[in-house]
Amino acid sequence: MKQSMVKTWRPRFDEVVQEAGYELLDVEFVHEQDDAILRFFIYHPDGITVDDCEIVSNALSPKL
Repeated sequence: MKQSMVKTWRPRFDEVVQEAGYELLDVEFVHEQDDAILRFFIYHPDGITVDDCEIVSNALSPKL
């Protein structure tokens, strides 16, 4: 996924994250060593735990 595709898909990602009860701060697509990584930075007023990351990941997976 290229940066231009991230920009195109950002509104859809944002909608899914909001429906899960979080705010999408940023989406980053990077290449690290031999891996392509799509990172989502999320926010919640109560903070973010590993469980929150799992919730958002599970919500986003069908869109990806």
